[in-house]
Amino acid sequence: MHRPRTPSPHKRDTSRAPRMRLLLLTVLAAWLATGAAAASATASTLQLTVGGEAVESITTQLGGTGDATESENRLYVKVQPAGGEACAANPSADQGEVVISQYLENAGPYSQSVNWTPKTASSYVMCGWLVHAPEGAATIAAEDSIPVTVHIPHLSLSIVVPATVQIAKTFQVTTTAQAETSREAFEYILPYTGGACPANAAAADMASGSTRAFYAWNVVGGPLTQTQNESLSTPGVYLVCAYFEYPQSESPPEATANAKTTVIPPPSPCVVPQLTGHVALAAVEQRLTAAGCTVGPVRYTASFSMPRGDLVSLSSQPGTKLPAGSAIGVVVSAGRPCVVPVVRAGSSLGGAERKITAAGCTVGKVSRAHSRRVRHGRVLSISPRPRSRLSPRAKVNIRVSAGF
Repeated sequence: MHRPRTPSPHKRDTSRAPRMRLLLLTVLAAWLATGAAAASATASTLQLTVGGEAVESITTQLGGTGDATESENRLYVKVQPAGGEACAANPSADQGEVVISQYLENAGPYSQSVNWTPKTASSYVMCGWLVHAPEGAATIAAEDSIPVTVHIPHLSLSIVVPATVQIAKTFQVTTTAQAETSREAFEYILPYTGGACPANAAAADMASGSTRAFYAWNVVGGPLTQTQNESLSTPGVYLVCAYFEYPQSESPPEATANAKTTVIPPPSPCVVPQLTGHVALAAVEQRLTAAGCTVGPVRYTASFSMPRGDLVSLSSQPGTKLPAGSAIGVVVSAGRPCVVPVVRAGSSLGGAERKITAAGCTVGKVSRAHSRRVRHGRVLSISPRPRSRLSPRAKVNIRVSAGF
């Protein structure tokens, strides 16, 4: 009799295994495809860049770099003042100034830049979007924003003027300026009223009594120096005010400088004073100074009429008008002259000395000589000769008898 075959316990039914493997592979492929698609949608990058320090009215570079994982993108970069609205969700909604709008056809790394010249020093926000824009659709693939600070250029101004100038006389105003980029300097001279220089060049130009030293001096680089010859016809204190203005003279100045000078009237002429009576030298000097003159050479001379130290005469006649500060020579009495007295032989020594002193002289050398005619101790002679006219207090010598 035929017996049915019993399956071996060591063998499995593997008829469903290929189908399971195929299902698992299909699921894995679908998962990998989904992951890859997700990675493709989120892996694009964008980084905004600024080329160095941003300076007002000087061109700098703004740009964006990154990696686009898909083709058909457009890079947008906008700039707007800081402190207002933040970057919008997309470029269409943002109110900033467009600086880059560039189509990127291919996927992969990209880099775009543009020259940008900021008009005003301030704080800005730079906003960027990488928009994936295939036909009929648009999504934000990447975005970035950075602050941008725009500085004013490096500028300097200085002014040098004399502390005092004479009315209607020419004087020099020396101005030194330096500018990192092209700037216009304005300078004015105006009466000082106790305050500072006007707020800007336009206000200085409109100020009462203002005089324009120079207008719109274009300065690039430097330091540069400009010298102006000026003259002022009204006495008083004046301010010299200089401004770097941008973009116009009504704008707040980016740099200023000022200096002060005093215009003085011309000095009074020297009018030789009338001096009479006994006037000492010190008083003569004071009177000459008060009259706008100066004291010239002082000379001493003997005088019978004027005591020692008093004025005898001036080198110019009283009332004479001379240029301010003219030197006037002064003649001063050295005292009465020495007129050698007559002293007779045989006079006493004391009497002779008294006569010599009374004559405006001084006693000089007293010598002795033997004499048979004049007794011991009496005057033999004097020298110089009697009645000689000598300088004040000149010495008169006496010779006295020593007896036999």
